Amino acid sequence: MRKLTICLLLLVSSYSNADMLMSLAAQPTYLDAKLSPDGSKLAIRVRVDEGIGVMTLETSTMERIGWLRPTRFEAGGLHWANNERLIIEIGEQKGAREQTTTFGEIYAINYNGEKGDFIYGIRAGDGRAGSRTSKRSNEAVWASIIDPLHHDKKHILLSSEPISRYGSEIPTVIRLNVNNGHTKEIIRAPIQKPYFMTDNDGEVRAAVGIDRNNNVHAFYRDADGRDWVKLQKGIDINFSPVTVDNEKRELWFVGRVNGDKAGLQKLDLETDEIKTIYEHDVVDITRVQLASDKTTVLAMRVDHGYPSFLLLNKQHSEAARYRQLLAQFPGMSVDIVSQSEDGTKMVILVESDLYPGYFYFYDEDRPEEKLSFLFQRFPELPNDQFVAVEPVTIQARDRANIYGYLTSANKEKAATVILVHGGPHYVRDYWTYDPDVQMLASLGVNVLQVNFRGSGGYGRDYGESGYQEWGRLIQHDIIDATRWAIDQGIADEKRLCIMGASFGGYSALQSAILEPDLFQCSVAVAGVYDLPMLYSSGDVQQSYFGKSYLEKVIGTDKTTLADFSPVNHVSGLKSDLLIVHGRADQRAPISQARALMTALDRAEVKYQKHIEDKEGHGFFSEENKLEYYQLVSRFLSGQLTLK
Repeated sequence: MRKLTICLLLLVSSYSNADMLMSLAAQPTYLDAKLSPDGSKLAIRVRVDEGIGVMTLETSTMERIGWLRPTRFEAGGLHWANNERLIIEIGEQKGAREQTTTFGEIYAINYNGEKGDFIYGIRAGDGRAGSRTSKRSNEAVWASIIDPLHHDKKHILLSSEPISRYGSEIPTVIRLNVNNGHTKEIIRAPIQKPYFMTDNDGEVRAAVGIDRNNNVHAFYRDADGRDWVKLQKGIDINFSPVTVDNEKRELWFVGRVNGDKAGLQKLDLETDEIKTIYEHDVVDITRVQLASDKTTVLAMRVDHGYPSFLLLNKQHSEAARYRQLLAQFPGMSVDIVSQSEDGTKMVILVESDLYPGYFYFYDEDRPEEKLSFLFQRFPELPNDQFVAVEPVTIQARDRANIYGYLTSANKEKAATVILVHGGPHYVRDYWTYDPDVQMLASLGVNVLQVNFRGSGGYGRDYGESGYQEWGRLIQHDIIDATRWAIDQGIADEKRLCIMGASFGGYSALQSAILEPDLFQCSVAVAGVYDLPMLYSSGDVQQSYFGKSYLEKVIGTDKTTLADFSPVNHVSGLKSDLLIVHGRADQRAPISQARALMTALDRAEVKYQKHIEDKEGHGFFSEENKLEYYQLVSRFLSGQLTLK
């Protein structure tokens, strides 16, 4: 760690703000690391030459023993099928878009770079339909890996869904031979878009999906039967299966049973009784950490402000080890991202607001230094120049508590940006490294992030209170948080800007319209500005449950939708406005930005715009993101009179 710190200090000693923006705009160099089942090899997804390839190392020496260089194909998901062969979900840039997307193709290659081949998907070769067991399938399908089946050296399990316009096809579980690409159908899913879970024997046991009415359904499958049994208790949008204990006939899951918060639950599959293991009084469980046996729950993570980790199975040998890791990195997020089958070797990811991903290798068999540094996700980031993030609790106008995060680049009353997250539902801001936050802090402004009502992670009531309140209650929470920052002496009331992407872009307009004298400027990125248009354009309404989702979260009342649409109220806008949009955006199509600009032109309201031809719903090119950061930097410097 000392060597790493010295290197970082050398890198940042002469950093300018221009250098900082360039570093913050960079994509991560190291994305993922997976241990082989026996722990002897490490596969790493690494970005090189503007593509993502796979490098393999021998863990005993950390010397490179294999390399798959990216071409026009890139490595998406990465898995070990056995100790020799890697399975890669292939990504590719399509058309003019900068974003790399996976299209269900599976590629297999030996760790040393030999015998690489497409084994599933459109380029797999000699497909043959009409039989349960077939040669290679070259159908147009969306495929994703369910289980690498480490006990089976030749096969993996896939979820395979025929490609359709609306994504409404029912997928099938496929057993795929990793050497020759031959397939065998196992079972058809009980619902669309399922998440599958297997037991230790590689048998599919649970499936969770969403129906056309945007309702979550969960199913269980007995070890001796082929039929799905529908589960009736504790099922809602937060239901997430964790593990199945075959011997005890128990299904562990995160979900709500009697309370408002999503906690850890244990379902007895014989009696249908549910026992609550843990629930927090403010937030939902964020994540569950399993032991190497994939059955024992070691710990739970909750994020009420800072992340905290609660050990459950304290007597387990791996729990003691995990406790030691948490103690070694106090106040940070510590996750086991990969481990050998015997649990003696692990890849650890350590993160915080100031540390954007450090990977470590833990080897129980090493006599001296068991934990060693591997690499940093962003090797060139000058994290000693980052600004710390702290949680805050704010009282809204109706005396309800709302939650957020404050990044104080300036300890005195200063120019402040209210940075609004997207969604708005089922997502939230966390205490973590955020390049947008640090970009703003590098300009010397304070940054306030608000987990307004409607955000995920704070229970059912907190989340659902934001339904059909996009233009009212949610914006009131954002505005109340802004006034709190003024009252606390954090924000200079004459130098305030509101900024966000997607729903955050919507809020950058809507809040500024509701309170025209509060914000001096607005930055709206990839936003939606005409709510009725969501029913006619964009990929939300195109999905098979999209219409039901929209009816739930924005409603169908024409008067309310019109009132909540910024395009209809731009004449009242006083803040200076910067509009940023990608021409290839499918979530919030460019027609949303065009409708806004047309309304602004008619009202003779001035604005600045930046339309990026090759980007979609966000920035994926380093060059484009840097240009965006520079644009925002110039805009804010002018509007907020930054030095």
